[in-house]
Amino acid sequence: NNMLHIHAGKTYEDARIVLRILEVVLIQRRKKITQQRLLALTKRLSVLATQLLHNGAVGALSVVRRVMQLGMGADVLLDVDSSLGQGIYSPELEEPEHCNAASSALWELTLLQRHYHPAVRMVAQHITTNDNNHTSQMPTEIAKLDSVQLFEHFDPSLVMFKPAVPPPPKNISGMVKAKEDSTFVQELEKSVHATSQPKLSSLHSEILRNFRELSKERRK
Repeated sequence: NNMLHIHAGKTYEDARIVLRILEVVLIQRRKKITQQRLLALTKRLSVLATQLLHNGAVGALSVVRRVMQLGMGADVLLDVDSSLGQGIYSPELEEPEHCNAASSALWELTLLQRHYHPAVRMVAQHITTNDNNHTSQMPTEIAKLDSVQLFEHFDPSLVMFKPAVPPPPKNISGMVKAKEDSTFVQELEKSVHATSQPKLSSLHSEILRNFRELSKERRK
């Protein structure tokens, strides 16, 4: 249950330890874990991914993806039919064995498919479509690295965003300004024709004329 207390704040460095441990428990020692515990830890990894920065999220999802790849029955968490489990899912229980994770689903993947980082979106999409065996469709830096390696590879503390953020168009500020000016002119023209007060209409017309002259000078 302590997994759910890890987030992008002061407990963030603990995420590295959690990923390393769950790699061992869910992957290397998978034959020694019960199905109920497997589902519970997989579900908690999915929840954890929503609480971490992008490097932690992609690391957590990589463990989920590998669990799905190994065909350990965790794909039942992709089924939204909660009648498959027994009872109600209780995520607050400290003992994952008895939390009835089979009664839940990996709802977090819907959110993670809209994540700001492309790597997180990609892995979440692969898990959701149950397309986890087609690693050739994923970049090597994601498909071949384990969770801790991904955590370190995409570490934002290095002040590097991977992949690099493309720069905005050079004239984007001018484009935005031109759009704002056009909208302002349209609204002003409407007010000139709509108002029933001559003085106000005259004032709006004067403002509109001055604004158009100013716009012409800008374009020169």
